[in-house]
This record gives sequence, C-alpha cells and structure tokens, in this order.
Amino acid sequence: MEMNLQQGENAMTTTQASESMCISSLKVGGMVKGFRQVTKSLIGGRSKLVIMSKEINERKMKDIIDGLVKQYDVPVLKVESHVELARYVGICKFDETGKIVKDAKCAVASIEDFGENTLGRDTLFGNMGLAE
Repeated sequence: MEMNLQQGENAMTTTQASESMCISSLKVGGMVKGFRQVTKSLIGGRSKLVIMSKEINERKMKDIIDGLVKQYDVPVLKVESHVELARYVGICKFDETGKIVKDAKCAVASIEDFGENTLGRDTLFGNMGLAE
C-alpha cells in the first residue's frame, strides 16, 4: 500500500520517506540488521525504530520482536517484503547505473541513530503518528 504523505509544498511517498530515513541512518552507522542484532539493540535500549517485513513467516521470531517492541515501547514500521527492506538498509548490490545486480533479503532492522533530520523521517513520524 503506497501512501502520499504531504508536508508543505513537498509530497513524499512512504517508500521515499523510509528510504531517505534509512540512508541518513546508514551514513552515521546507526542501522543494525538481522534478528540477533535487533534483539540486542532492543534489550540494550538503543533502538529508536524497528523496521520489520510483513513476510516474516517464522512465528517465534515475529513474536519475540513484537514482545520486545511492546516491552521497550519502540515504534515499528512495517514494509511489504524482505527484498524491499534489504534495499532500504543497503544490503543489495548495485552497478554504476544504479540498477540492482544482486538482490538480498532482510527480515528485520533497527535504527539506533537517525543521523541528520531528514524530510523523510519528519514525514513518517509526523503523518503516521510515530514519536521519537
């Protein structure tokens, strides 16, 4: 489901906003990827936002992440697929033209540091009811 998020003169889709926020976080090394690293981040109190794929089919994994998110009161952003999340968190390999050479998959990721304030982050947090 693609939503257009409005902020002043600029219109941004949820995909663009999520991508912008993740790129900013990657630049400062504030992104952790994978189930084990995300659980460590949540338990350690470093996680500010969890990004989870809707395709997770392992019930135990999903239940553990959901439980930790509720326990530590961390907002969750759900994306459609593992491949989409992998693109957001920078796991996919691109050629010099920007075309994907090798697709990867990622089920869950967490942002510990947003880096600079981006329009994407402000848009998602403001219009989707998330709070930092």
